[in-house]
Amino acid sequence: MFAFAKLGGSMSASMMDPCNKIPGVRRIAGQKRHYQLKPSVSEFDFESFLWGVQPELGREIPINRLCSMLTLSTDWDFEAIRTYAIEEISKATMDPIKKIVLARRTNVP
Repeated sequence: MFAFAKLGGSMSASMMDPCNKIPGVRRIAGQKRHYQLKPSVSEFDFESFLWGVQPELGREIPINRLCSMLTLSTDWDFEAIRTYAIEEISKATMDPIKKIVLARRTNVP
């Protein structure tokens, strides 16, 4: 289960919920800011995705997290995170077969 801080400002209620439109996450009934991952999304994959949402300067992201980040950002249409993951994976050393499988899975030419 993940908890997110409430966003402030003059945003609409749908914009204030950071997971409002993510298909792999659902709100826990009766909880304002607590979410549960759907069975199709592993905790590791979601944490990896969050590394792309909330990057830290100087933190090197391991290749396995970049692959998870690319997969979820592709599935959920987060183009900026997808682009970042593709750029970082292209710089990394990776087994060519795994790279081809990942590229086909995530529609990377």
